[in-house]
Amino acid sequence: METALDFGAKRIGHGVRSYEKEELIKRLAKEGILLELCPTSNLNTCIFNNISQYPIRKFLQSGVMITINTDNP
Repeated sequence: METALDFGAKRIGHGVRSYEKEELIKRLAKEGILLELCPTSNLNTCIFNNISQYPIRKFLQSGVMITINTDNP
């Protein structure tokens, strides 16, 4: 993801795993980069076992802009 940001990306699709890197979260917030999150997809692909693990609050509390989407039928 950092490479995409270095090339000037202004939004990142499926960027939920960025919650694992505190410096990346700070960069996303500082640069106003939008994350397009897809909780249903992430649950279906077992990135998270249940919605209570989903880091929406962490992003919002850190000042990261997000949208909530779905890409599953």
